[in-house]
Amino acid sequence: MAATDRVMHALAAVGPEISGVLVDICCELKGLEEAEKENGWPQRAGKVVLQIALTRLVRHYGLIADGNDRKRKLRQWGESGYRPCIDGLPDGTDRP
Repeated sequence: MAATDRVMHALAAVGPEISGVLVDICCELKGLEEAEKENGWPQRAGKVVLQIALTRLVRHYGLIADGNDRKRKLRQWGESGYRPCIDGLPDGTDRP
């Protein structure tokens, strides 16, 4: 029940107008073309709507600053100097 509450709170933060596209694409695994057709949107409009919805979701989780910061710099979850390991690459190698 707590997980359902968190999801509903996040979708409310995104807004009722565009939260449906997040559910369609991220939860129900529909493609952009299918979501566009179901919503009656023109071609490639789904990409823009999805980008807006994902940006609102990222802001809700505090990963980017709110609208007052023009740079919208992505916040880091790891410690200072943290570098994730990629399977198949030994630690300390330069990554592309």
